[in-house]
Amino acid sequence: MKKFFKENSYLIVKLVVFQLGIMIMGIITGFATVNMKATWVYPASSVFCVAFYLFLICTIGYENGQKDGIRIESGKMEMQPMRYFLVGLVANSLNILLGLLTVFFRLMMDAPFLGRLQAGVIYTPDWARGGYAICNMLARGIQSMYLGITQTLSFENPLFLLIIPIPAILAFGISYHVGVKYKDGFMKKKDEGPKGSARYR
Repeated sequence: MKKFFKENSYLIVKLVVFQLGIMIMGIITGFATVNMKATWVYPASSVFCVAFYLFLICTIGYENGQKDGIRIESGKMEMQPMRYFLVGLVANSLNILLGLLTVFFRLMMDAPFLGRLQAGVIYTPDWARGGYAICNMLARGIQSMYLGITQTLSFENPLFLLIIPIPAILAFGISYHVGVKYKDGFMKKKDEGPKGSARYR
């Protein structure tokens, strides 16, 4: 694990910084479009932010895949199929943690055995309500580029907070594998090596 973080810490930090940049972009576009009469503009701006975010992630994954593809072909490195999916997972660990905490506190809010009965009414425990409010605000804040989408579909459903990190993780891992396979670029013809030569395909 120590070796993994040593080799991939730069990439992890770079992905987190990219997310923070797109987060600011999502907040700005959200404030600019949320109250517009044309209601479709708000979710459309969110889709644009997410698409741009995934494009940046794919660019990083593809470039690193090209570099590793050359090292793999020359025998200097072994292929590690799950490495970059794991890098994407670690980079999104805060998103996932806040999503899990939000879902947990939401479940605790709805648990009748934790509520306080007063005058025939069950009141939600204060710690669960407070924990949900804080985690929900932080989770949606650091992933503000998705706000237009989540608010349009189902703003109150905390399960969306566990779903929205998945595209970034998949985009990074898949783009890396594409970069390994097409390390010379999409348009360059494949070299016809001798029969039986080992090539990554």
